[in-house]
Amino acid sequence: MPVPLPATDAQLRQAAERAVKRWIDETGRALRDRWTARPGLDQALAAVPEGPRRSWWAEVLRGFADQRTHRFPEAAAPRRAEATGQVLEILRSREPRLTGEDLVRPTAAGLEALAALAAATEVGQDLTALAVAVDAELAEFVARAVQLEDLRSRKVTALAAVCGPLLARIAQADAFEARIAAADRPALLLAWTGPALAARAAARAAVDIRRVSDTADRALRLVSDAAFAERQQALSAPFDVAADAIGPADAAFSEAWDTLGEAVHIHHVFFRTWEDPALGWAEQFAGVYGYTGLLAMHDLDPYLVERALRRLDGSQGWSLWARFQEYCPTDSPRQRIADALTELNEVQPRFPGGPM
Repeated sequence: MPVPLPATDAQLRQAAERAVKRWIDETGRALRDRWTARPGLDQALAAVPEGPRRSWWAEVLRGFADQRTHRFPEAAAPRRAEATGQVLEILRSREPRLTGEDLVRPTAAGLEALAALAAATEVGQDLTALAVAVDAELAEFVARAVQLEDLRSRKVTALAAVCGPLLARIAQADAFEARIAAADRPALLLAWTGPALAARAAARAAVDIRRVSDTADRALRLVSDAAFAERQQALSAPFDVAADAIGPADAAFSEAWDTLGEAVHIHHVFFRTWEDPALGWAEQFAGVYGYTGLLAMHDLDPYLVERALRRLDGSQGWSLWARFQEYCPTDSPRQRIADALTELNEVQPRFPGGPM
């Protein structure tokens, strides 16, 4: 049986190159998978409630970890040759020397032993220290993420408590609007509610906790590299601004909504005796001129306004209506609309400065 021959320097160099490559690749992959693969992310973020929030943090952590873990292969690439030389020196000095057979048909244990040599070199120790530092930095990021998520949860709860009363009033307004919309001929009443509904829209925006939370998340993404205190501030700021806006929004909404009862009363008094076609034209009029147009009507005698609108249903009605709108664009002031309505009662309606 032939005696195995000692490995040549060329064979040892090839073995050293493979050992360094294997160790660098496996170390880099393990570091990357621990912080960017889904199982590793779920394990790292186990303290964050499972669901959308953990998924959000997993995405943020993955982006942060991509940048950090990439430092290992970037640092390793220019030192491969140096690490190979150091492994080669170890192999050359080893007694007994590895044989060619050991290197041509290596066992799993032999491959592991060669990779361990790469880790034991000066270069390997430097790179191991870098991997440990990256690991520690990412572990700290996760720990801070758990604290930030807890802060966010407390901010959401606090804002929801502040928003509660205003949300209840908005719900009442929604129900009121739904009742009006379900009534017969709701167009005029809905026009009367215009200012209150506009104030409700502003109030709804002020209590949009989802929007505030999304704003906080976007701000947090932008400062993921910043110091913890800065990240806390970025997260808290949108909630603090929103909380400060609740009081003014509530006051504006309450003021507008308090006038609604009076507006509905005016509506019923003003239009209580009206019938078609005047009532139908009043609805169309309100559709064009809205709340301002209704106030202009209310500045005049109901009978005068009803008679003016009945004229729009005559043979010249559409022509009169077109000329009326030409003189009074939709953004016309209240007095101009009232003057134009008054003119409609004339036998030969004229706008100031010319015929209608």
